[in-house]
Amino acid sequence: MKPRLISAARGAQGLKLAREHRPALLPLDLRLPDMPGEDVVGAVLADPILRSTPVVILTAGAETASIKRLLALGARAYLAKPLDIVQFLTVVDGCLGGGHLWPVARPQITAPDSASR
Repeated sequence: MKPRLISAARGAQGLKLAREHRPALLPLDLRLPDMPGEDVVGAVLADPILRSTPVVILTAGAETASIKRLLALGARAYLAKPLDIVQFLTVVDGCLGGGHLWPVARPQITAPDSASR
């Protein structure tokens, strides 16, 4: 099955869409226009339909207290922007059970053979 991304610009809209579509993973920015991202995490984890959905925080803020609080609340991971794409894909793979987005064997990149020039 091909991964599908459904986005929302507001926390309330994201919660509604998450209940409707039941995502395998919920990436979340903490800075939302209508509610704190921490409230979204709490709502996801309190919701019987969504509580098993892994929440991965993706945000520009990387304050130690915030990281500890959100991980203790139940977020699966906390990644600071700018994102390291390899770290992001590794976290996503771990949340989805592996093998979904990050190939097990990456192609080898080699220099062109100088004799063939």
